[in-house]
Amino acid sequence: MTLPQRQHAQLVTLTVVAASLALLSGCAKAHARTVPEGPALLVPQPPARVIVAASEPPPLPVEEPIAQPVPPVAPPVVTPRPVPAPSARVARPEPPDPPAAARVAPRTLRAPGDVARERAIRDRLAVATTDLARVDASKLEAGARGQYDQARRFVQQAEQAIKDQNLAFASTLADKAATLAADLAGR
Repeated sequence: MTLPQRQHAQLVTLTVVAASLALLSGCAKAHARTVPEGPALLVPQPPARVIVAASEPPPLPVEEPIAQPVPPVAPPVVTPRPVPAPSARVARPEPPDPPAAARVAPRTLRAPGDVARERAIRDRLAVATTDLARVDASKLEAGARGQYDQARRFVQQAEQAIKDQNLAFASTLADKAATLAADLAGR
């Protein structure tokens, strides 16, 4: 070993020994010692246990039930019902068809705010449909074609949500369709 290598090895060894002593000296220092306050608690002795054997109560005298004669029950009398002759049956007339006015589905009452909201959603869908009509889907690349198809599906789902009177969902779908359609029309 050359002189610089030997000095380096000694320096490393000295550093390791110094670090070990520094770490181990922490263990030799002050330990927490507490002085008990007052006398130790005295635990009382447990009470003596007295075990008493349980005695069984004397058995109660069993009384024999007095048998009383039961009167015989007569079997029920079954009388056959007369079956009317086939020609004697009366044909019940079918109820008349309800008038055309009664067959019309009941109209759903809507609040004025719902009508205005539905109109706004339909306007947004019309804008989206117009923007999609201006786009030539055959000239779009794969990613843009996927957006085009997604916008079409949003329009269809929004129309179905309007039919189902789910205006909150229809509004969200119409906004998404309009955003995608405007993006595609701007390309």
